[in-house]
Amino acid sequence: MLPSTDPLAHVSSKRGVHPDMKKERAKATFQVGDFTNALYGQDLIERFARIRKLVVGNKKFDLEDKWYHNKQQAYIRSCERVEEMVRLIREHSLSEADEDVLHLLVGDDSWLYLHSRVFVPCLKLMCDDEQLKHFYLPAKEYRILGTYAQTELGHGSNVAGLECVADFDVKTDEWVLNTPTLTSTKWWPGGLGKSCTHCMLFAKARINGVDHGPQAFVLQIRDLNTHESLPGVTLFDIGGKLGFNAVDNGGMRLDSVRIARRCMLMRFAQVERDGSFNKAKNEKLLYAGMTSTRVGVAKMASFQLAKAAVIATRYSVIRRQFAVGGDDDGGGNKSGGGGLVESQILDYNTQQLAVLPQLCTAMGMLCAGLKLQDMYSHSSRLMQGGDFSLLPEIHSVSSALKAVLTVLAVEGIETCRRALGGHGYMLAGGAAGLLASYTPAITYEGEYVVLSIQLGRMLLKLLQAKHAMNNTHTHT
Repeated sequence: MLPSTDPLAHVSSKRGVHPDMKKERAKATFQVGDFTNALYGQDLIERFARIRKLVVGNKKFDLEDKWYHNKQQAYIRSCERVEEMVRLIREHSLSEADEDVLHLLVGDDSWLYLHSRVFVPCLKLMCDDEQLKHFYLPAKEYRILGTYAQTELGHGSNVAGLECVADFDVKTDEWVLNTPTLTSTKWWPGGLGKSCTHCMLFAKARINGVDHGPQAFVLQIRDLNTHESLPGVTLFDIGGKLGFNAVDNGGMRLDSVRIARRCMLMRFAQVERDGSFNKAKNEKLLYAGMTSTRVGVAKMASFQLAKAAVIATRYSVIRRQFAVGGDDDGGGNKSGGGGLVESQILDYNTQQLAVLPQLCTAMGMLCAGLKLQDMYSHSSRLMQGGDFSLLPEIHSVSSALKAVLTVLAVEGIETCRRALGGHGYMLAGGAAGLLASYTPAITYEGEYVVLSIQLGRMLLKLLQAKHAMNNTHTHT
């Protein structure tokens, strides 16, 4: 039999596991199953196994051609995957936790993530009972598709400075929405450019000339039958980006768009028919949706770093450079002269120092992310019952972890990319595209420096309160 003409035949998954991979796995000094169970927990492992069966072998989720797509092709393929994901969610009645795993295993950028993991949870948290039926249920069932329209061309982190306005017309019981300046243009929401039918809009609520600050509104932006933009709504794709080009990040201008009074989300703050305004018990509740998003970003950061770490580790096992003596190792790895065997680059201390800490960091980040999710779930249940005592803590912790974990992930991905040598510069290597797409996580939903400063202020307040308490005890 003639040898294969494919230079990569010996590493193809279709030919089985590479001998070097088998050797390294056999060296483990612990039970892999026990470690996996300790890291993820049996429930999550079983969830991964169940959802994996829906993904593996499904041609709609094949990513082999993604490295050759332009922006338009990438978006179209993403829409095909979104359609298949929604079909699976409906057909198998997948839970929210199942959907998280599905997004992770599909493994590509998608605007649907903003709908299912931002728009829907925010509706669940911020709608009153009547609004849950009108807005939340259709979104949960994917009968409407939404995104989160808070950031503007001129304001991001400074939410209080948003310029988009919602003026209440008492005569007609409607809000009149406008983006009165260039900088008030909504900018960046994923899915806004082409995909979504609705958005959660943040705008300053003004009643009889009184500014009540940013409030959350549900705004339909496209016709459900024709998908055309509704009157007064101008939508557009904001153009090419460094990465994340399968997602249609968009911009929006509003010109005297009228919506019903009850389109303002009213679980925490309410506007009555006569225009009277009942403010939220805690103003931070208005940012509850942002907190939910930060929790999700922090939780997923570990998986992004883990992808890069796995790529770099496996590459380091198979890649060989420089002969150090010895015979053929049984895997056919020779230097080509004198029977000397080239070393796996993972054997070099420099490669170990680059790659292995990223694996450890990803595991630590995963534990932190899962703990944060538990904290947020508990806090959400309390808030639904009117108990907001944990809100300051979850706001601070989620902001801190979002800032720290995203930076660790992006810096770690770049370290892993460099560890791939020249292959790290190729999109097909996996790490370069991952870096380009995940880098904006440092900025969106809370910029790293701003969140760090906020955390510092919170810690100083706690320290001052502690000193004040100690002084009180001393004087008494």
